[in-house]
Amino acid sequence: MTTSREPHQRQQNASPWTGIDRAVERGKLHSFPPGDPGAAGVLFPHLPRAWIDWVRRYGALASGDKRRYLLGSPRDGPADLDAVRTTRVLRLLNRLPPDLLPIELLPERQVACVIATDERAPVVLLDLDNIDAGLVPWAPTLTDFVYEWYSDLSSIAAVLRHLEKQERAVREGRRAKDQLDRPGDWTITRLCSEDVVLAVLRTRHNRVHNRQDISEFATAALTSFAPGASVRAALCAVLSDAYRAGGPLAAAFGEQGDGQIPGSLRRWAAARGIHLPRRGGWDAGTGERLYALATDLTSATRGLLPLDGLSTGAVCFAVASGMWQPLAVEALMRWSPHPERILTGAIGVTNRLSWMVDQQVSRTALTVAAMKRRIERADQRSASDDDDTAMPVEAVFLDPIAGADACLSGVSLTVPEGYGARLGWAVLAGAEPVARSVTVHVLAVENDLLPTQLPALAERLPAGRLIVVPADANSSTDLAVTEALDAAGAVGLTVLASPDYTTTLDSTCDAAVLRARTART
Repeated sequence: MTTSREPHQRQQNASPWTGIDRAVERGKLHSFPPGDPGAAGVLFPHLPRAWIDWVRRYGALASGDKRRYLLGSPRDGPADLDAVRTTRVLRLLNRLPPDLLPIELLPERQVACVIATDERAPVVLLDLDNIDAGLVPWAPTLTDFVYEWYSDLSSIAAVLRHLEKQERAVREGRRAKDQLDRPGDWTITRLCSEDVVLAVLRTRHNRVHNRQDISEFATAALTSFAPGASVRAALCAVLSDAYRAGGPLAAAFGEQGDGQIPGSLRRWAAARGIHLPRRGGWDAGTGERLYALATDLTSATRGLLPLDGLSTGAVCFAVASGMWQPLAVEALMRWSPHPERILTGAIGVTNRLSWMVDQQVSRTALTVAAMKRRIERADQRSASDDDDTAMPVEAVFLDPIAGADACLSGVSLTVPEGYGARLGWAVLAGAEPVARSVTVHVLAVENDLLPTQLPALAERLPAGRLIVVPADANSSTDLAVTEALDAAGAVGLTVLASPDYTTTLDSTCDAAVLRARTART
């Protein structure tokens, strides 16, 4: 089978700005008479050819409603659109780095800039109130940035048209005010963090082709989040909708399935070893790999999935929906004899023995994940910061102890100095180990079981290990519990009380199992 090379050759010979030219001709974008791009040479010894070519073509660009502008060097445009003038002002008032050439001023005193010393003309985002925080990559070239900027404008316009159509249907009595969208309807989703919009999506479940259709996928680059955080959140939302709709994790862009995949998403996937085409979408297998990466499943969990025969969608949805944290999922898959019962909600209400076993493993997994998260947050000012900004702590699962439950096998964690006080977890017995790498064993049982199970565990552990028990022990007045804690400390073990009681852990597990059971439509 042979294919013609002519379309590819025409694409190579065509101007990179053909699509923008068409948008200007149709009135979707407004351009200004170009001025002198060489005026920027006073501030920059060398300017990228892409920027000079762009300015010579358009001077500056504005959206169709003239609410957003790209700076340039217009001859008859407003002075605020002059990139040279803006550069001088920002250098004087905000210590703008000398290699940055502003191209768009954004709300919250953020500015998109071209790196003028790089011939590729990459675009980065800078927070003028926190310049020392550094630059956030936005687009690898100026051409990519302009096209993605125009794509975002088109996406927002399409979303507004969709909402206007729904409002008109409500006014005409063809739609109820409180009517919910069905999986097969086009649905608008806005992802926010407090008052900051991360992404805007327009999707539906296509039952004919058994896939998720994505007509709009607009994401924001923000200095307050890690690079790619908004793309990851949007991708996670799309694939979670696909799982809830009952289909595979295949997806296609555009209303006809032949639309262009956003460059930000392709770059995010490529950085993680998945190369997506420029147009179309992906199959179910690729969707599973993307979902596992978007939900931050540990590499070990991704390796365990084929062995346990669990659905990748079910495991990823358990994390994406907030039911379980990635480390807790790995703990469940390592320690539970039947992890699918917990992660898919397939626990029989009448099988009390199986539920007791699953409950014990779930308590342990929740406690280990909570401790790891608290360690990662130990040096942060706020626990509400984006997950991508946390300092990761590696958790190494150890082999099971002979004659003990698998959930008591332990996890090796790297902890900060004085972790007991810094994490807010009370030390009930022993002394904090000097070593930074600590092996943690969780004994997530009620007070009445501690006097028998704590000594039994202590007999198997070498000195220097750490045992975490629920908060029940911290408030216990039982003499047998006190004696068991003293005995553990006497043999060189540290016993730490977590902030959670067993009743809290059980209710969290109950809610996660119920939600997993009813997740899919």
